[in-house]
Amino acid sequence: MIETIKLYDHSTEKIKGKGDNSIIYSALTNYDGRLQADSLSLKYTISGYEKYYINNNQYKVESGKFIITPPDLTIDAKFSNPTPVESLCIQLSNDLINAAFNNLIFSNDLSENMRAINLVHDLNVYQSIEANTTVQSTVNSIIQHFNSPEIIAEKLQLMAQEVCNIQLQLNTKLVRIERIKKSTKSEIFHRIEKAKNFIELNFKDEINLDLIAENSALTKFDLIRYFKQIYQQTPYQYLMHLRLLRAKELIFENKYALETIALKLNFADLPSFSKAFKNYFGISPSKIAR
Repeated sequence: MIETIKLYDHSTEKIKGKGDNSIIYSALTNYDGRLQADSLSLKYTISGYEKYYINNNQYKVESGKFIITPPDLTIDAKFSNPTPVESLCIQLSNDLINAAFNNLIFSNDLSENMRAINLVHDLNVYQSIEANTTVQSTVNSIIQHFNSPEIIAEKLQLMAQEVCNIQLQLNTKLVRIERIKKSTKSEIFHRIEKAKNFIELNFKDEINLDLIAENSALTKFDLIRYFKQIYQQTPYQYLMHLRLLRAKELIFENKYALETIALKLNFADLPSFSKAFKNYFGISPSKIAR
């Protein structure tokens, strides 16, 4: 059985989710409450953004992004917006996830480490990540056919398969962490994810390696070492990546002078910004701004 619910600002309907497959569409201007599902959940933001607080970490999930959370995890959600924030919460039962993972095992040449994963309970909280084509098209189809049980059941199977693929990608990152036991790898990964999330939330501000390391409870040496093992770049390189992508967006918006953009994104001055921009994109910002 699949439960489908729509929630609006003045809805009185209650969420019953008890480990079954369910889909909750919401369009709310305000929310401040605690969430807990008995099953694995994918929380996708359609428009606006939502903030989730999980184990003292903040996850900002903007339009077109999502997070995946394991069962029985307590999540605080909060947002306030003049226009409704649209989102979709998809809860996938243990049976559906395990069936999807078994199909994946039989259809792929997976290592023993990958085969030993408990997809439901080994799942790490995933950061706010960009929806790929599969997730995006599946979400669109679910919204379009919200009241069609047969189509919804098919789309939930597709989403379960994609969750399995995402978890395998996660474990591929864990494998990159060298010469430590699995439980320690998981803890290291959580701390590196916390560092990555901190950078994503604060890249416009004046942050440095000391602050990132302190926030993730790692030494600077371990932060750089493990961040590079998992993401093939240093925390500083990732920080510059985010700043330069945002700089390019601001240039195309054509609202600010280059000097203003450089200051907004905490570059020391225009020359250092221009040099970093050209090294990254292969073209100077002044040529794009013309």
